[in-house]
Amino acid sequence: MRTLPGAVALALISGCAKQPGSIQPKFATSHPYRGMSCEQLNDERARVQSELARLTALQRENANADAAMMTVGLVLLWPALLGLAATTDRSDAIASMMGERDAMDIVAREKGCPAVSVGAPAPEPSVATPEV
Repeated sequence: MRTLPGAVALALISGCAKQPGSIQPKFATSHPYRGMSCEQLNDERARVQSELARLTALQRENANADAAMMTVGLVLLWPALLGLAATTDRSDAIASMMGERDAMDIVAREKGCPAVSVGAPAPEPSVATPEV
């Protein structure tokens, strides 16, 4: 009888939404993008990146809600863990879109397309400081 709540908790834990930063891209072939011009690639990448940003924000909200429910459930009241089933894990959709974005990036680099500032912010340039 004691193992039933533990088993329920374990089953619900596995249904938690992942934080977006822990999602790895899924492989996507670059073949559909090879026939596109640089302008078409940039437009498509902007569309994918916009949808990816929207899904990432929703995923972050769900992951944070799951973490809060898990804390309440484990600390105060285990029936609160049933609320974990109310969130949607969009990690598969995010991983697929990340793979598509990466495939477009590969084709754009191969074609020599100018870089566009869509997506993740560029890293800060390192500034050389003179040694004293």
